[in-house]
Amino acid sequence: MFVLNMYSIPFDAVFRFCKSKCHKNFKKKRNPRKVRWTKAFRKSAGKELTVDNSFEFEKRRNEPFKYQRELWNKTVESIKRVEEIKRKRQARFIMNRLKKGKQLEKEEAISEVKKNIHLIRAPHAGKAKMMEDKMVFRFCKSKCHKNFKKKRNPRKVRWTKAFRKSAGKELTVDNSFEFEKRRNEPFKYQRELWNKTVESIKRVEEIKRKRQARFIMNRLKKGKQLEKEEAISEVKKNIHLIRAPHAGKAKMMEDKMVQKLQEDVEMGGDQ
Repeated sequence: MFVLNMYSIPFDAVFRFCKSKCHKNFKKKRNPRKVRWTKAFRKSAGKELTVDNSFEFEKRRNEPFKYQRELWNKTVESIKRVEEIKRKRQARFIMNRLKKGKQLEKEEAISEVKKNIHLIRAPHAGKAKMMEDKMVFRFCKSKCHKNFKKKRNPRKVRWTKAFRKSAGKELTVDNSFEFEKRRNEPFKYQRELWNKTVESIKRVEEIKRKRQARFIMNRLKKGKQLEKEEAISEVKKNIHLIRAPHAGKAKMMEDKMVQKLQEDVEMGGDQ
């Protein structure tokens, strides 16, 4: 524990330090709420349990009590029990916090899917254009049709499905896409088969959306990892700005002197 303003500390206040690191930071007048590894920062950031009945037993009570063996034994047992309960509650609190983080990541993935929902269309929907070689092009929007008339390459326009698939921003290889293929095979109408197909289509769509969201989440994770690697490489390149280039010069000179002395001793021994 350490504080920023030394003059605001009362003369009878007592501070205890669990590590020398804490004592050094206390002398430097650093604010513990701005240092990430401190208990104060973790509590203020909501990363640890702060409000709980188990903390009532940690309070110091300056009340004299007459020594009694039974009372002493009971207090020791109760302290162990309270510590066990506190650890369980802290673990549960951390688990709930991590679950919230995962929920936020899922919401980000869903929001990205919703932003690009115009790219996801029903099969065989929209305008169709047949070319001379009997190639059929289908357009989900008039915007797509206009760009097609202007002979623009869809792999070079960022909002198109072709660009997103070629850039690896969307799921391209999956078994759920097999159901979207057009099969020119005649089937006799059956009510049961029709109902089953409708139910299966709903289920397949749900599975496909989940897999697309998972794919986007994995892609975002890779991006975060690349950002970390770039930051580390940038720090390594510009390490001279953080640490002075002549910081270890004296030690290097000492090592060279020791090496020379050892060589001289070896040369003298050989002679």
